[in-house]
Amino acid sequence: VVDDTDGQRRRPLLWDPGEGGLLLVGGSGSGLSSALRLVRRRLGAVARSRPTLLIDVSLDDVALHRILGAAALDPSAVLLVDRLDLVRGRLEREGREMHLEMLVHALARHASVVVTTASLAAVPSSCLSRCTTRWATHLHDPLELTGIGLRPDDNPSPVPGRIVIGGTGPDAASTAQLVWMPVEPGVGEPATRAPRTRRPRAAAGMIVGTDLATGQEVGLCAESGEHIMVTGGRRSGRTTALATLERAWRLARPDGIVVAREPVRSSRERTPSDDLAARAAEAASLGPTLLVVDDADAIDDDSGALRALLEGRHPTLLAAVALQPGALRGRYGHWTQEIRRHRTGLALLGADDDGDTWGIVLPRRLALTPAPGRALVIRSGIVDESLGPRIIGVHER
Repeated sequence: VVDDTDGQRRRPLLWDPGEGGLLLVGGSGSGLSSALRLVRRRLGAVARSRPTLLIDVSLDDVALHRILGAAALDPSAVLLVDRLDLVRGRLEREGREMHLEMLVHALARHASVVVTTASLAAVPSSCLSRCTTRWATHLHDPLELTGIGLRPDDNPSPVPGRIVIGGTGPDAASTAQLVWMPVEPGVGEPATRAPRTRRPRAAAGMIVGTDLATGQEVGLCAESGEHIMVTGGRRSGRTTALATLERAWRLARPDGIVVAREPVRSSRERTPSDDLAARAAEAASLGPTLLVVDDADAIDDDSGALRALLEGRHPTLLAAVALQPGALRGRYGHWTQEIRRHRTGLALLGADDDGDTWGIVLPRRLALTPAPGRALVIRSGIVDESLGPRIIGVHER
């Protein structure tokens, strides 16, 4: 409510999301987070058709990545950022430049934003210009009020929820008290958990993981005679990713045959290729066959049996191999060269020389840090990019 001293009355304090953003600036302990929750609650009651996206300093990197991805896909959503100064400070300390750029871009792009901050210096100028409604709680440094068109003498008393209204409108420099106004039970309350909904599926192919920005399931397709490669360093989730591919292929081809070779336990262990190639060729003559080879760099092909099998372009044969980047450096003519030529598969994050293995330049600036199971999707030598380089979380088998 607004204290109208001239009219000797109190009237409702209003904010219309359609007329621009809302900025709340104030010191710690002045009720900024409570004010944001109040605004979010009222938005849920009066603007049910517009989704709200909340960002605060407690979000981990995957949760923040997903919200920023949703914000990029839906500019009509109302973006709420609690304590922008703390969020930006954390991203800068952790060196997450890509997330910082995505956040600044989202604040500049969205017409309806609600931002709370203890420092106006943390608010980008593009966002500040969009926030036509500006409120301030008690500030430890009253000079900050000049940034929203007020005088230091307008600093409100240190009562949680007590605000002064900035700008040049009819209520400029008026004081108001934020009140937790009752709403219809169950309306506008933010859910404590995300609703359990069916994840959107990929259009086609073997489902191998989930896009960490959108939550959409991601699939890999291989045309007849093509093959799939998985690369990654130690403990990157290489074997799990290969097992996921195998499981996805089994679901897509329940009548197919899988010829698998288990991973080696020692870097000195080598497996002859003749038996593996013979089993795969025999299975391919009977029907759809998946040749699964983990630690493919540890297999010698002195007889050339595997190379001949892959170069034969059997229409019923799909090979899926996992290898460690850099292990083939200097080993020219290795049998995996035919598979690497297709440049389709998963590049798990964290290996510096993956680009040499794939024969392409992989993006270096990524929004998420490397972790087991996080990978780039590569199709025919092209990194899948929608909201920047697409990073997926490989499904557990």
